[in-house]
Amino acid sequence: MADTSRRAPPAPGIPWQEFAAEAAAELRHFESALMSPGDAQRARLWRILSANADTHFGTEHGFASMQSIRDFQSRVPVFDWTSVSPWVSRAKSGEQRVLTEEYPVHFERTSGSGAQHKDVPYTNALLREFQSALVVWLATLVRDCPAIAGPSYWSISPDNSAPEKTAGGVTVGSASDASYLAGSPAEKLLPTVVGSIVPGSYRGDWQLEALRMIVAEPDLRMLSVWSPTFLLSLLDVLLDGARAEQSLDALRETLSVDRYKALIAAVECRDFTGLWPQLQVISCWTDGPSAAYSARLESLFPGKRIVPKGLFATEGVVSLSWGTTSTRPVAITSHFLEFVDESGSPRLVDELAVGEQYRPLLTTSGGLYRYCLGDVVEVTEFVERTPCIRFIGRGDHRSDLVGEKLDERIVSRALSAAALPGSAILIPASTARPPGYLLVSDAAADEAAERVETELCRVHHYAIARKNGQLAAVSICRVSSLPDLLHASWQAAGRRSGDAKPVSLIASAEHAESLLRVLRDRAEETKQ
Repeated sequence: MADTSRRAPPAPGIPWQEFAAEAAAELRHFESALMSPGDAQRARLWRILSANADTHFGTEHGFASMQSIRDFQSRVPVFDWTSVSPWVSRAKSGEQRVLTEEYPVHFERTSGSGAQHKDVPYTNALLREFQSALVVWLATLVRDCPAIAGPSYWSISPDNSAPEKTAGGVTVGSASDASYLAGSPAEKLLPTVVGSIVPGSYRGDWQLEALRMIVAEPDLRMLSVWSPTFLLSLLDVLLDGARAEQSLDALRETLSVDRYKALIAAVECRDFTGLWPQLQVISCWTDGPSAAYSARLESLFPGKRIVPKGLFATEGVVSLSWGTTSTRPVAITSHFLEFVDESGSPRLVDELAVGEQYRPLLTTSGGLYRYCLGDVVEVTEFVERTPCIRFIGRGDHRSDLVGEKLDERIVSRALSAAALPGSAILIPASTARPPGYLLVSDAAADEAAERVETELCRVHHYAIARKNGQLAAVSICRVSSLPDLLHASWQAAGRRSGDAKPVSLIASAEHAESLLRVLRDRAEETKQ
């Protein structure tokens, strides 16, 4: 009799087949909601309000007696993190039923404006709302592209911060992004994921270890990251002359002869399609400041499909990817969503117009009610009767050293108008005398700083500050790999490397100092 005590792992396509079967009901529910998004959203709101009517927040704002969405909007003001944080602090202290009937299973830390951290409460109900959007995306993806069923790379980042608990004994941070999938149909796909969860012994050089595992897989079908800078920071380990030789030598010791030869060929011609001939999809952000980085990925993977990610934030999900298209419908079955127009009026999902820009407000099962993310989105089209959106930028992402009032959209336009090659960011140098802005680029020449300065001087308050001598002119610093710099600074701050979001302007004083510190350290290493 054959020994069956050791069973071979399932064929790579089997988990995807099992996932698709389990996800079918969720997909049908979402597709049905696309035809009547207003009804789906009303049902979502009443479910959240009824579940939390007896909480301290629900009692104070009269959840139980609300009869309409207008009641909800009139009784619950718009919250930002500053105004909701006292409620969150009560929940962190161990007080029960503050924002939600269900006690948080953990708090997820993310960055806020300035040096502020945000510890977002996560309940099991909130995790199910995230999972709903993830499952629908993956189900449409395998439906549109069955060949994707096989090994994939997902940037499932370990939490690099030190273990921490709140005063009430609840963990701050999850073990990894994989916890978002626990208990959902998507959890069945984890056995097909390679190179994502880096063992603790490799955290010192996670990039090289992740590359080793990915390159060793010749049948890779998908590369899924949030930010394109994350994938570029991995590839730049092989392409950046300062690190490439040492990295390739290290990989030669662990890869098979055939895989190493394929890697060398990819590096020499800067074309990675031959390294993974079965690659079907690269999934990442492509909007706003991510556009320049995703364009570089296109040059490294010519002919491969780059599918835009939906708008996911730590606080909640606004839109989701739709198969292999660039369409991203609003996540109408996850949270209740409002969209504030340019006049300041909140609009419902069935009141939006193509070409108009809005700021999303989230009401979630995690205890955030009418919460303003600070993002700006634009409606691009409709799927059935549901609007689809793209990310424009951060509406509250601003720097104001001396009254110049720069924000993400102003700087993004200035960098675009300056027609810089490669990618670039602007960093406030607040400790310089006089203070000013540093243009960091991986391709621009010296005169690029002058072009950016010219564009910024079209901004009224910036021009006045320059004329009065309050600000120095824009200076420039060239680096070999901007994505690598961004992720190095993110890790130095103890954040998950996969959480780094591309921006044109570094508005956070904490992040700006971290970047400047990495630049100084690298300059010292070069001198030595």
